[in-house]
Amino acid sequence: MKTALINPPWTHPSDPLLWGVRAGSRWPHFQRRAAPGQLPRYIPFPFFLALAAAGAARQGHEVLLLDAVAADLTAEACMQKLRDFAPAFVFCETSTPSLKSDLAFLAELRRQLPSIRIACGGTHPPSLAREWVKTPQGPDIWIAGEYEDSVVAVIQALAEERAIEGIRGVLSSQSKQEALKLAVVTDLDQLPAPLYNQLPMRAYSDPVCGLPAPVAQTWLSRGCPFGCTFCVWPQLIYGQRQYRVRKMDTALDEVERLIQQYGCESFYFDDDTANMGEERMVRLAESIKQRQLNRWPWSMMARADCMTPTMIKALAEAGLYSIKYGVESASPKLLNACNKGTQLEKMKRAIQLTHDQGVKIHLTFTFGLPGETGDTIRETMDFLMQVKPETAQFSICTPFPGTQYYDECKRNGWLISDDWSHYLGSADAVVETPWLSARQLERAYAEAVQEWNRYVGQRLTERQTRLLERLRAAIQGGGRWNFLGDRDAARFIWDQGHADLIPWLAPESDPGSDSVTVIVSRHDEEKLWRRRQRNNPAAAARDIRLY
Repeated sequence: MKTALINPPWTHPSDPLLWGVRAGSRWPHFQRRAAPGQLPRYIPFPFFLALAAAGAARQGHEVLLLDAVAADLTAEACMQKLRDFAPAFVFCETSTPSLKSDLAFLAELRRQLPSIRIACGGTHPPSLAREWVKTPQGPDIWIAGEYEDSVVAVIQALAEERAIEGIRGVLSSQSKQEALKLAVVTDLDQLPAPLYNQLPMRAYSDPVCGLPAPVAQTWLSRGCPFGCTFCVWPQLIYGQRQYRVRKMDTALDEVERLIQQYGCESFYFDDDTANMGEERMVRLAESIKQRQLNRWPWSMMARADCMTPTMIKALAEAGLYSIKYGVESASPKLLNACNKGTQLEKMKRAIQLTHDQGVKIHLTFTFGLPGETGDTIRETMDFLMQVKPETAQFSICTPFPGTQYYDECKRNGWLISDDWSHYLGSADAVVETPWLSARQLERAYAEAVQEWNRYVGQRLTERQTRLLERLRAAIQGGGRWNFLGDRDAARFIWDQGHADLIPWLAPESDPGSDSVTVIVSRHDEEKLWRRRQRNNPAAAARDIRLY
């Protein structure tokens, strides 16, 4: 059966520079383009979609896999590809905040290709999806949960003209069951490799602390054993808190393939919580070194209070470049209220250990958890300024329908909007609690972002000063220097009265083997340096870098 699986475009209704990321993201939201026609830096890989497409292809179906977000396609360009392919069945990944846009896209698709069957899946709960499959503008089928195997089963059933009722996770207008069991992949190792060859692989990037793009994104495990009430995937995709792993070699095989075949410059383990089990992480580190993958920078999503000294030392020695830790709040009361259960002292020690190993740290915070006040936000910001990570991410805690947090907000009358397009967590508060109004929460979020940006600006100035001092020391004996990178980002060298440095700048045509290289780039500094390190480690050891 001719089958199309799509991640449709998601545009902002009033700002053309905002581009929505959905499939592959645990937090569907808008990213800002640096310029028209230029993709945002963060483009997640659509794992579920690419695995379902590969499964369908493995069964002999003719498949079109279309990630319009990564391919930067307009709705019309995406529609044209679908018209040209003329599928009999289309599966579309959706999300709660993009739902209005998604349904409009599907309505137009149905108008242009009226005979196709349409299915959807994603991070919206079956309880609400049940109503859409009964409406003319909605999909014919909804597949809830880990949909890869169930999508393939539906395609096979339709091709053989069999009923789809009974396939796990499937809802249709004929469905009669009240309680729906989410689709689940029982054996992660039986999943095929993603259908890479139909995707714009060089567009994918999760640039954690400057992790070079394109990024080979893969995964070691699914699930999270912890009970955060606001977390979407464990509740709406997995439907359980069980932690499941797959063969480590499978993930590393994918990394090697993506580096060799698509020129990826780094790799990233996009797990819910990658660092479960000290022995397992030590084995991962050894495997990375045995395959010589430590020549490429890499990163992972982890939980700080699960990190041990042995674990972080082994990972750092295997080339771990950066790491994401979800902090959310520095208030024990709030962390207990959302059932995150963080052991704060262990978390603080782990962050310090990570710093000590030279691994760059990205911390995530969310404001507005139950009990949040101006004082607890100040407590969190004080903690942030104390630990000083390389990068930080802020959100407004947003109750996705189907989560325990949503049920808590609804039960207590805290919800102030049921317009899903505002459930982005990046500007609008959709919750008002006895402790903070929505406006107070939005203001506190904006002030936190401003405070962090001021610190980052000050730190940049300090780094520029240190670079200039190192450069002057390097040329004191009459040595020369050459430049590599982004002249615009390095304007401080040329534009701020450092004329004494310019005469020692070697001509580009003859940089000289004994000259020191200065590398400055807004986004690609690590990439440029790693290339030099792989080609000429001795020369790269003398390089002067900004970050």
